[in-house]
Amino acid sequence: MIVFVDADDLLDPTYLEVIVSGFSDPKADLVIVGFNWGWRGGGHDHQPGFEEVTKRRAYDSINYRGDGIGGYTWNKGFKMSIIRDNHIRFDESLDLAEDLLFTADYMMASHKFLFYDVPLYNKVNRGNSIIHSATYQMRAKEQVVRRHIDEMGMKLMP
Repeated sequence: MIVFVDADDLLDPTYLEVIVSGFSDPKADLVIVGFNWGWRGGGHDHQPGFEEVTKRRAYDSINYRGDGIGGYTWNKGFKMSIIRDNHIRFDESLDLAEDLLFTADYMMASHKFLFYDVPLYNKVNRGNSIIHSATYQMRAKEQVVRRHIDEMGMKLMP
């Protein structure tokens, strides 16, 4: 199992414990936890527990902003065997959306998705991050990636 964490983000103390516990199901390919975009702190009104979500729902969340699953890598635990066996890599030529493409490729090679809808990952929003200072060319490449992800998703059964 592997997780990807941005160095300046904040994790709930149970983040790794919950992801590891999701992988106690040997058929689980991807374990997803909820997140907050920007540290707000405080409690939550989600009921703890894993919910199995369909590949369609998980995949459709990649390009849909505001979904609790999302295409981000940082709120997910991945199986190394799936990454290795399918030669899934980050596209280092991309400045934006490289995580979305990685997640899309991974989901296409996966079957069982578990979602723990409690915000255990807190994404810190910094004004000087690349997402806020992206050039037109970076945004154009991002849109190409997003269209490619949508096209890949059309191959999924309904």
